[in-house]
Amino acid sequence: MDRYKYGIDFVIVTVGERGAKYTEWCVRSIEKYVKNVDYNVYIVANYQKDWEKERDILKDTLDHYKNINLVKGYSEEYTLEPSAAGGHENTGRRIYSKLDNAPMSYGCYCHAKGMELGIKSGDGKYVCILDNDSIFLNEWFPIILEKEYDEKYFFISNRYDPGNLFEIKTDQGDWYTDPMGGVCRPQFLFTKRENFEDNNLYPNTEYRDTAGNLTLFVQENKKNIYVLVNSYQDHYEWQQEVTRDLMFNDQLLRRPHLKEKHLIDVPWGEQAWLDDIPFHFHHAKGTMRDKKRFEKWETEVEKYLNG
Repeated sequence: MDRYKYGIDFVIVTVGERGAKYTEWCVRSIEKYVKNVDYNVYIVANYQKDWEKERDILKDTLDHYKNINLVKGYSEEYTLEPSAAGGHENTGRRIYSKLDNAPMSYGCYCHAKGMELGIKSGDGKYVCILDNDSIFLNEWFPIILEKEYDEKYFFISNRYDPGNLFEIKTDQGDWYTDPMGGVCRPQFLFTKRENFEDNNLYPNTEYRDTAGNLTLFVQENKKNIYVLVNSYQDHYEWQQEVTRDLMFNDQLLRRPHLKEKHLIDVPWGEQAWLDDIPFHFHHAKGTMRDKKRFEKWETEVEKYLNG
């Protein structure tokens, strides 16, 4: 007898009114491009002061979509107590990761805890974590099954960032970077539920960044993962060598000018390919707070999803 119900549990963490609108586009893309498989969407609503207000905004926004489950998340309003993060240094709204002193915001901590809540809320065989400012571009799940990527790889991620993007503080107060100490991003992260439960492995901020502990586990336990070709990689000449050394899939090669192949007509963001199929687009850090970029994204995403 199977341990889990066959299907996919999507986990999306959101906060704020604008976040609710991003989440709606993400959910619309799931409904359009995830076919012939049962799924549930677990939307973890982090909040500033008023959980009920955030909940009601999401209910109104997502009322006509199917299989939506709202989960009360974490308040991002209050200063983190050191004990709450398992040893993080308390510096107001700035925290440092437990294992390597990488700086990050309190919002990262709340986002990681929200992902854990969402994962534990479901019972599907597969878990797919998504940033709410991302959408699917095409059908993709049959490719994973056909190529047995769910069996070959511990997880699939849309992007790998090298360690030299992360400044680490030593006990002496000095700063350094470690190019080999990079992390995979959970803007799209797909895996079997058993990989979380059997290893008691859930996203946290103990290493490098949100969910960096998942990559650390893979590196320490010599697991294979599949990092997708992504237009964000246009910036990195070293990508092929680094990923090979870290036991990632050997298909991840530098492909210049991938941004010219974006299906969403915005000059920022990142598009990922599953094999040669463009299937995922992430709007990009910081754009949620930029009104003009938000409006441009709204125009182009509506155009794409209605096409």
